[in-house]
Amino acid sequence: MLTSRRNPIDIPPGVDKDDKSYTTFQWTDADKIRFYRSYPQKIGGWEQVIPGNYQRLDGVVRSIWAYFDASGVEHMLIGTDTRLYSYESGNLYNITPLVTATTPIANSLSTNYGVFANNPITTTIDTKTITVAVSPFAIGLFKVGDFITISGVPGAIGGIAAADINGAFQIATVGVATITYQSSSATNATSTATGGGAAVNLATRVISVAQLAHGFADGDRVKILAAAGFGGFAAGDINIEAVIRNVSVNAYSYYSTQADVSGNYATSSATAAGGGATTVQGQIAAGVCAYNTGLGYGGGLYGAGTYGTPKVFTSGYFAPRIWSFDKFNNGVVLTPGNQSGLYLWGGNIATAPVLQTAGSIPTAINYVAVMNDQIVLFGAAGAVNAITSSSDIAVWTVSPAITFFNETLKSAGRLLTSEYCKGQYVIFTENSVHKMTFIGSPDVWLIEDIMTSDGLMGPKAATSVQDNVVWLGQENFYIYNGSIASVIPNNTLNEWFFSNVNQGSFYHSFSHKSVAFNEVWWFAPFAGSEEPNNYVIWNWEEGHFTNGQLSRTASENPNNANRNQYMAFGQCNPALDSTLYVHESRGNYSDDGANMAGSLTSNYNIIDTGEYMQQILRIVPSTMVLPIGSPSTNALLCNLSIDTKEYDGQLTPRTFGPYPIYDTTQKLEVRANGRQRQYTFEFNNEIGFRFEKFFEELRVTTPR
Repeated sequence: MLTSRRNPIDIPPGVDKDDKSYTTFQWTDADKIRFYRSYPQKIGGWEQVIPGNYQRLDGVVRSIWAYFDASGVEHMLIGTDTRLYSYESGNLYNITPLVTATTPIANSLSTNYGVFANNPITTTIDTKTITVAVSPFAIGLFKVGDFITISGVPGAIGGIAAADINGAFQIATVGVATITYQSSSATNATSTATGGGAAVNLATRVISVAQLAHGFADGDRVKILAAAGFGGFAAGDINIEAVIRNVSVNAYSYYSTQADVSGNYATSSATAAGGGATTVQGQIAAGVCAYNTGLGYGGGLYGAGTYGTPKVFTSGYFAPRIWSFDKFNNGVVLTPGNQSGLYLWGGNIATAPVLQTAGSIPTAINYVAVMNDQIVLFGAAGAVNAITSSSDIAVWTVSPAITFFNETLKSAGRLLTSEYCKGQYVIFTENSVHKMTFIGSPDVWLIEDIMTSDGLMGPKAATSVQDNVVWLGQENFYIYNGSIASVIPNNTLNEWFFSNVNQGSFYHSFSHKSVAFNEVWWFAPFAGSEEPNNYVIWNWEEGHFTNGQLSRTASENPNNANRNQYMAFGQCNPALDSTLYVHESRGNYSDDGANMAGSLTSNYNIIDTGEYMQQILRIVPSTMVLPIGSPSTNALLCNLSIDTKEYDGQLTPRTFGPYPIYDTTQKLEVRANGRQRQYTFEFNNEIGFRFEKFFEELRVTTPR
C-alpha cells in the first residue's frame, strides 16, 4: 500500500537569477513581491496624487526632496527637466526660477471684465450650485479657486434670489464652456432654470498680456515688473510672480494672487495698459530630458561588462537635468545642475528661488549640498571634478571671516552626489568614490579615496542606511560603513542585473528606501526602455535580494519615515505629463485603484530524493490577509501552477493547474507527477496577502 507523507516547502527568502533554476535553493523570479521576516508577501500599492489646485506636472521627474521649514510646514520639492515644483498642503505649485534678463512689454496688459452672453445663469434643483456660461470670455481664463464677482442679475432664478447670485464667489469647477460656484442662498434652488438677461457682468482678478511670439507654455512662471496700476488694480496687484494660463502664440494671462490680499477686482475693461516701462521675466529654459551619449567598443571602465557588448563613453555625454537641494540656515540652496547657477529659496511660493550672484560665487555648477554648515558645490566653471565650498553664500574667496575651499579631485570623473556617513561625507563620481572630512581652516577639508575601481551608476543611485552608505555602482552593489567599502554580500541578482541594464540610459537609475520593511530598492532601465522599469530590493536586516518590474523615474530622498513615501514616473514626451504617486498607504494593495498583477516562481527542486517518481497529492497553504487583522472574506489571493520534470534536461515540463488559493483555502488537490517541481504563484487583484508555511503531501508512484 502506498502511503503519503507531508513535507514542508522550505525555500529561503530572496530571488536568485544568477544560478540555474535547478541548482539554486532560492526562488527564481518575482514581481511585486517582497520577503519580510523570511516569508513572501505582496508589496503595498500606490495611488496617483491629484493636487487640490489641479496643477499639471510638466517634464520628467528625476528629483523629489522634502523638508520642513522654520514654521513646521513641509515642502516637497519636485524637479523635472522643464520645471521645479513645491508640493505642499495638498497643492502643487510651479516655483521654477526666473531668468535675470527682462523683456519689454510696453502697454500690453488688459483686464478681463465685461458682460456675458444672454441668459448665462443656470440653477440646479435642490442645490445651491450656479452654473455660468462664460461666453464671450475664454474658458482658459478660469481656474478652480479663482475669485470672481457677478453683478447685473435682475431677479430670482430657479427660486434663488438675485442677491444670492450676485456678489463675490470662488469658482468650484471649470468645464468645457462653463464655471460653477455656490450661491450665498440659505436654501437650495426649487427648480433647474436658466436666465439672467443680457446685462450680467463679470469682474475677475485675471490680467492678460499681449506679447508677440513669447515662447511661454501654459503653466510657466513669469514675473511682471514696472507696470502702472489700471482698471481697478493697483501696481502691487500687477507686478508679481505668477503662473500663466490661457496661452496662445502671442498672448497669455495670469491670476493676481496679490489682488486676493488687497481685495481688488477689475472695475473696467481696460486694454493696452500697464505703461511703457512694463517688462517681464520668464522662467529658466528647460534642461536635457534624457541621458544621451555614444555607445561603442572600448567605452566604459576597463574590464566592466561582458565581452563583445558596446559600452558607454563617459567622457562626453549630455546628462539629464537632475536638481539637487539642501537646507541652509532657514532656506534651501538648490541648482538644476548641468552648469547652471546656485539658487536660494525661502519657502514662500509667491517668490521663485533667487539666483545668487554676489561676489565671486560660481555661476555654473553641477551639484550643491550643505556639509558641516558649508555650502559645497561640484563642477564649478565646467571642471567636472572641482569642489568649491564656503560658509557664507555671499563670499566665495579666501577671507578671514569665512571658511573657503577650492580643489580639484585627482579622479577625472564627474562628481555626481554625496551622502553623510559617521562624520564623513561620501562623494561619488562615475568611476570612483571618496570621502570628505571637515578639519577647519586653513585646509578645511581632508579628501581621501574610498574606491577607485568603480563609481556610481547615476546621481540618484546612492542612499544612507543605518549609518552606512549604500550605492549602485557600474559593476556591483556596495556598502560603506565609515571605514571599509565592500560589495553587498549574498547578491543573487548581480550578473542578471548588469547584463540587462540599458547602457544608453543607465544614468537614470535611482534608489528608493522603505524604512518600514528594511529595504533599499534600486530602479534601472533595462534594455529597450529609456526610463527605469525594473528594480531590485535589498533587505538590509535579512540580507537577501528580490526583483520586480515597475516604471518609475524618481523617489523621495531623504525619506520622511513618518508618512507614506512618494515616487514619480514620466517620459520624454512633451505631450505627456509626469505622475506623482504615493506608495504603500496602509490597506492599499492596488495599482492606482486597479488590480495589481505580480508573480513569484520557485526553483526546480528535487521532490524528496529524486530516486522515484513522486506524486504531489495536495498542497496545504498557510496565508494571511494584509494588513494584519483583516477579516477573512473568501477572497482569491492568487493562482498556483505546478511544472514538473523527470530530469534536468527535459525541455518541456508538464504543467498542472492553475489552482486558486483563497484566504480560506485549507488544501489543494493537485495530483502532479514528477521528480522535480517548480511552483508559480500569480495574482491580479487589490488584496494584500502574505505566505507563511506551506506543505506538500507526497506519494511515491513508480521507480524510473
